[in-house]
Amino acid sequence: MANTTWSTTDKTASLTLSGGNLTATASATLQGVRTADRQVTGKFYWEVLVTKYVTTTSGPNIAQSNQSLSSTASTYGFKVDQTGTITLAATALPYLLGTRADGDRIGFALDLTNGLAWMRVTPSGDWNSMPSANPATSVGGIVFNHIFSAAMPAYPGAYLAGNTTAVTANFGDTGFSGAVPSGFTSGFTSAASIPTNLISSRVIVDQWVTVVPYNEARTVMML
Repeated sequence: MANTTWSTTDKTASLTLSGGNLTATASATLQGVRTADRQVTGKFYWEVLVTKYVTTTSGPNIAQSNQSLSSTASTYGFKVDQTGTITLAATALPYLLGTRADGDRIGFALDLTNGLAWMRVTPSGDWNSMPSANPATSVGGIVFNHIFSAAMPAYPGAYLAGNTTAVTANFGDTGFSGAVPSGFTSGFTSAASIPTNLISSRVIVDQWVTVVPYNEARTVMML
């Protein structure tokens, strides 16, 4: 199964893509980008290399579709900035990855099935800055069920706050710096996942519309 890339359309105007749409470079301040694909269930691992930091607020993130691409606040998702701070819904969490430098890679382990996330400096940094945290055993994950859902799927992204800030993503087409946690997909795939309950719900709705006459259905819906 193919893996995703940065989106050529879901990005700010002064952000350019290169390297097969895996490298994003800002030519102005307050730039951002999301991937071309999203997921709502499953477990995924990917890495983002920050080739150049310019401001402390820059960094890779995990975002909803309604997250502003030009905002320093990760209001609708996660962000790991240059200070090593992990924020969720614009709130700094007590997980510090340490001050980051040009050339650092951030690994993301995202468990959408159970609503848990882990971040670390690859190849061997502690997940969420905790020696005991482990995505493979679901230990030490950051709970985010109140942020992402089937209605608001997750996109890998990046916020590039300063001119010339640049990141290069590895969504699974090449080998990773760190080990992929057991049970996680190696990369962020391009085919969007659909929860089983949504498929079932759609079938029920289709059957109801087919069986109930139009006028009756209209009356019931107005009630």
